[in-house]
Amino acid sequence: MTTTTAATQANRTAGTIRRWCRTGVITATKTAGRWVIDAASLLRHIHPTKKETKVSLPIVLNTHAGVPVAGGPADQILAAIRDDTPLTIGGRECTGDVVWLRGRQTWVDDAITLEYIARTIEHPQAGTIHYAWIDLDRLDQAPGLAAKVAEADREYDRVMARAAASTPSCDYCGDCPECI
Repeated sequence: MTTTTAATQANRTAGTIRRWCRTGVITATKTAGRWVIDAASLLRHIHPTKKETKVSLPIVLNTHAGVPVAGGPADQILAAIRDDTPLTIGGRECTGDVVWLRGRQTWVDDAITLEYIARTIEHPQAGTIHYAWIDLDRLDQAPGLAAKVAEADREYDRVMARAAASTPSCDYCGDCPECI
């Protein structure tokens, strides 16, 4: 089903349908630059039953081992990595920033494995939530996050400069009174 057909059926705009496709609200694949929408997924979304209703969580910004990560519903995170598509941050911080996730490919017995999940948790209503590392080389559409990363880099440089300036000289430097 096309976005136009889905928009008519859901009584929404085509832009809303495309957003639902990008964010994983409905099941869709992109073929030749156009979204092909799973009709059953659209019907489940516009006419949910009590059993099927899930909490829709935004993609949120967090950190894991000091590195920015994006967290959200597992299907959205996995699809973004697999298809190399961007995600829009929708939490409190950096809302509207568009980020790409970073995966690492490894070869095991002639098969490619992607290592990308920083953390997985179970949400009581939304199901499995994955956190994956954000590709810091692709922040051109994420000004809020880019500013945070730049500030963190500056702070790191300041801390390292203070540490270097206050580090006592050792017996091997040749510059301190003990070595001269």
